[in-house]
Amino acid sequence: MPYFGIACSAPDLIAAGHEVKNAAFTPTYYVTGGAAGIGNAPAPVTYELWDPTLFVDGTRLAPQQNTSNLGSGLYVWCDDPTARTPAQIAVAITMPLRVMAQKTWGPPKSGSYPEFVALSDQVAEPVS
Repeated sequence: MPYFGIACSAPDLIAAGHEVKNAAFTPTYYVTGGAAGIGNAPAPVTYELWDPTLFVDGTRLAPQQNTSNLGSGLYVWCDDPTARTPAQIAVAITMPLRVMAQKTWGPPKSGSYPEFVALSDQVAEPVS
């Protein structure tokens, strides 16, 4: 959902000489409980539709602007600290973290989502 506020856009900040980091609510936030948890983006959707150059206000960085983009991350918010245990959170964010790593460190897409899952399962540590 685009943010419509008075804040500067990422391209505006870059034009002013700043570096940016994409912290759009969806899909970079994972919320453990409460009403905001409904915004947790499924990993396949993030893999197919999002990249770190697409910001919450709907703007997308041009290639020359992307040199000032520090990437993104997965930000875990425990709105309800009793909603999940740390182990449950670790399991729940495994694929979103893998997708975020792929999107920020590698080519935007490495085949289909099922191919990506198979490859990430081969190279990642097992999740318990």
